[in-house]
Amino acid sequence: MGKHRTLFIVRGLYLDIASWATDDAYWAEWAAPSFLTREDTAGANKNKRRTQARIHQRIRDLSPLLPKLLMSTAQELKEAQSLLAAGTAAEQGQEFEYRGVTYHRREMSRSRINDPRGSSRVWITGGSFERRIDLTQREENCFWSWALINTLSETGVRIEELVEITTHAFSIYRLPESSEALPLLQIVPSKTDRERILLISPELAHVFAQVKKRVSTADGRVPLAVRYDSAERTYGLPLPHLFQLRSGSERRTMSSEWVPSGSGNP
Repeated sequence: MGKHRTLFIVRGLYLDIASWATDDAYWAEWAAPSFLTREDTAGANKNKRRTQARIHQRIRDLSPLLPKLLMSTAQELKEAQSLLAAGTAAEQGQEFEYRGVTYHRREMSRSRINDPRGSSRVWITGGSFERRIDLTQREENCFWSWALINTLSETGVRIEELVEITTHAFSIYRLPESSEALPLLQIVPSKTDRERILLISPELAHVFAQVKKRVSTADGRVPLAVRYDSAERTYGLPLPHLFQLRSGSERRTMSSEWVPSGSGNP
């Protein structure tokens, strides 16, 4: 599909210049018929169908592994949280034991102690960790891996749609007959330019509750965060995005590039 996509871009450029020339004489000298013919782009639809078939086959091959992935991320999160709790309970510079393995909590440097963002972090050595490791960051990574994978699994949304979810996307619909409350999630238009409304399952509600708890301030409010659109290269308005991270003194939403790469465990 790469070859055909490049050819379509080139042909589109010729058409754009011809269109611009009708409104602006500056482009007139650059306007010319495209040298590409229908024969050059023949087979594009067949190539597209083959690509879609490969994607669908990969989904069928990987689907049986999804339950194992969900279970694995849940276990890793639980393990990371337990180890972090044990490390936090130990004094700096002291050894502690966790599940029969001895670890050593490293002392913080003076610069980190004076830094409010670093003073609460727990660094350890020992066990399977050959180097000093930040347990606080490890637990953070495990949490976001668990939250992202479960959200994608329960909703089927694209990553670009996931990072745009805000607290404004939640609503309650009551059935007229029984007045039963149904939690709904609004997915803003993106690739298909169509709005979608999804029913929130109990499992997804639990994930969102944990995410909200993680990012909320002391008063229970989800802080405003700015989203950077890498395609348009613009910053959006501050909104209460759920999937957000602290960047220095600011809060930024997760980027589409960070989701598959930055949430991995160290």
